[in-house]
Amino acid sequence: RALFEEVKSTRRPVMTFSQGPASDSDSSFWTMGSVVGLPLLDRSRSLGVLYVDSASKRVNFEGDHLAFLEAVASVAALAVTNARAHTRMLEAQKLSEDFGNLLDLEGVLDRALSRIVQLTRAEQGFLLLRNDAGTLEQRAGKDRKGRQLPESGDRFLSQRIVRNVADTGEAVLSDNIAEMGDFGEQDGSVVQLGLTSILCV
Repeated sequence: RALFEEVKSTRRPVMTFSQGPASDSDSSFWTMGSVVGLPLLDRSRSLGVLYVDSASKRVNFEGDHLAFLEAVASVAALAVTNARAHTRMLEAQKLSEDFGNLLDLEGVLDRALSRIVQLTRAEQGFLLLRNDAGTLEQRAGKDRKGRQLPESGDRFLSQRIVRNVADTGEAVLSDNIAEMGDFGEQDGSVVQLGLTSILCV
């Protein structure tokens, strides 16, 4: 595991037989045989590590071999990225097909929200629409088990964030909402519910 952490932090290949640790590290992988770890990168985002090893201390993984492994790592990273994008496209297509079989608005909203909560692995989700009076009205609420959630109020979601997104048309995405100046400590629902990751579109 230490090798994976080293590759992840440096974003560069790590070879145990040709170099030592950059710092005073007690990582055990430096005492192993010939090991190469290469980062799988999508732009600057780390997707994983390509790992090759041998019990022999002097297997030649350098030179052309290393260049080849780096090329394989690049192709593997591209394949992972494409596969994930393809999976998302299939989900969108399936969702679209589902909509084609539904004739009532409530059914469309309920199905859409259920799939969104499933795909994002969220704890809960809400879908709100403007009514004739111009105010936002909850039309669907689901938890991760597919159960209906009652009218939200401030007990379930941040009305302040919802209103801001509805008024500006700009999405809010955060993995630590309490640290966002506009929606953090001042927003009672965020603090009371212990909300952390939020996506509002």
